[in-house]
Parts: sequence; structure tokens; C-alpha cells
Amino acid sequence: PTADHSRMAPRGKMTNPNPLLMQAEVGKAKPPTMILPPDSHTYGITSRLDEAGAGAVIGGWAEFRPNEASVPGRDFKKLNRLALVHGSGTNTAQIAEFRRHNDARLKGAQTRQQHMVLPSSQDPRFAYGNKSGERTDMDAVMTQQYLQDFIQEQVCAALCKH
Repeated sequence: PTADHSRMAPRGKMTNPNPLLMQAEVGKAKPPTMILPPDSHTYGITSRLDEAGAGAVIGGWAEFRPNEASVPGRDFKKLNRLALVHGSGTNTAQIAEFRRHNDARLKGAQTRQQHMVLPSSQDPRFAYGNKSGERTDMDAVMTQQYLQDFIQEQVCAALCKH
């Protein structure tokens, strides 16, 4: 059965009051219960591909370099103690003035680390991890050389038994 086009409704409106009562043919999809856009309509959004493909992204590794502009936060406890030691910590105005002219920074994980020299930085052919054993010849795999060798061994083993 085809959709009843005599009851044309605006796009997206139901053409059949009860879609559960639509008859389904065996082996075919149920007819639509709403007016659908024409076949030339594209659902969803089109994806825009960048000019850099997956190969360029994977092949272009860059090591992490910390931001030179990142500075550890101010150590307000230390600044307050220094203001008291210098006699400028009796009221908030004096402490604020002291902080404008003096600075103390937090220490620890936020301090700038020295650049670590990695083996892969010096030798681009260096690979991390353990070797996985013998390398498999891909030409032999693609030409089914291993299969042919196995069949030949089986034939030789069968002939040697007789």
C-alpha cells in the first residue's frame, strides 16, 4: 500500500491519524506516516574536512613545551609576613601598598621545569618499548607464501609416511 496522498498536509504533519494502524507489507518498510521532504533533501549537517588528513596529523608529532608566560601564583601568606617584618602590616592600606611594591611567588609543581632530553629527541629512529620478536615479511603474507609453504610441508609429511 502507498501513502494516502489525498490527505496532503504541510511537511512534518501526520497524513494518517493513527500511525499504529498502518498496514505493513511483508519484506517492505512501512509507508511513512508523515509528509517527508523530497529525495534530494539531506538530513543532518555536512562535515567539512580540513586540508590536513589523518596521515599528516599522526605523522606530525610535537613534544610538550611549557608556556613560558605561566608564572606561579602570588604567595599572600609570605607577603603578609614580610609586611609585618618590615613594619607595614598594621592596617590593610599598608599591606596593600607593600604588596604593590613587593612580590613573592608560590613554589612547587608550578615552577618551571628543566627541559628533559629524551632519546627520541636525539635519534628519530629510536622506538620505545620491547621488541616483539621477528618481523613478518608482508610481501610473503600478501602473496600467501606462508600458506603455500604449509601445504608443501603437509604434502611432504604425507609422502614420507608412505
